[in-house]
Amino acid sequence: MDFEQEVAPRLIAAGHKIRDEFTERFLALKAAGSKEAFSPLLGFGSREQDLGPAGYDPKAPIKFAYQVKGAVVTVRRYLPYFAGVKRGFEIGVGAGYLMRSLIDVHGIAMRGCDIDIKRLGVYRAIRAELGLTDLVTEQRIEPRRPVVLPPDTEAVVGFLPAWTAKWDLEDYQWFHTDLKRQRVRRMFWQMNANIDKPEIRAYFDSIGETPVSEDNRRFVIVDL
Repeated sequence: MDFEQEVAPRLIAAGHKIRDEFTERFLALKAAGSKEAFSPLLGFGSREQDLGPAGYDPKAPIKFAYQVKGAVVTVRRYLPYFAGVKRGFEIGVGAGYLMRSLIDVHGIAMRGCDIDIKRLGVYRAIRAELGLTDLVTEQRIEPRRPVVLPPDTEAVVGFLPAWTAKWDLEDYQWFHTDLKRQRVRRMFWQMNANIDKPEIRAYFDSIGETPVSEDNRRFVIVDL
């Protein structure tokens, strides 16, 4: 499929649909004084005092519905680098915009995982709108514990993985060794801010390629 003509409009339509549906429910519950307005199922935030000018906590999951056009820009930037991959696994699927694009544009057989997939309603709803529900399973990634991957996974994908924020160099090395043990051939990673730690930056510079300058070289392609 063509990204600009077919895939991007589908992503935007899904984000906007969930934005509108969830906003209507949130406002009704908030007006009624219901604590359910601040439930993870709606994803606007946990407290009214955390709501920003846009009407939601800037860190809350609903931002991925409101800011879907920004997500499309991000996906567009990285999409070309996945050409040639046949089978992939995304850790931390979130709303699923990248996964849907990898499937539709490159024909990659994708699976993935996330946490709290029943509790975090925004992500669940957008993934359902994009037809990804059955491709995502519950799995929490822990340091120095093997990731459960489908057989014949060729590439592992992770974009801004929050769970690596406190990882040290040895945790990354263990993770990469285990992926190699499972015969994963390539890793596509957009690192969280801890890549700015000198020892972690040096490690990734030594093992991978960072082809995108616009993101402070946080997108790393590693041949395992």
